[in-house]
Amino acid sequence: MSIVQTVAGVANRPEELIVSVSINGYSDFYTDYSAGENLRAFDGYTHLVNKFQDNLSAQQFLSRYDDDDVYTANLNRDSDSLWMITATDLHRT
Repeated sequence: MSIVQTVAGVANRPEELIVSVSINGYSDFYTDYSAGENLRAFDGYTHLVNKFQDNLSAQQFLSRYDDDDVYTANLNRDSDSLWMITATDLHRT
């Protein structure tokens, strides 16, 4: 999901999105790029606001945006980078 600011009352629709994920500042282990039809207006804004109605901090954050300001992005499940996370050490007792 992408949240963008409204400029002069008009939603500033994103044209592209680049997502990179790293752990503790090391090299990115996931990178993806989305554009065009992969970026769509978010249709669950009212549900999102209602879900966080008891969370004052979330309501303050969401109040800065209108439903036209929130977009979703389809991301590829596979990364362009080769990576692997192993959890074998987590199961030691």
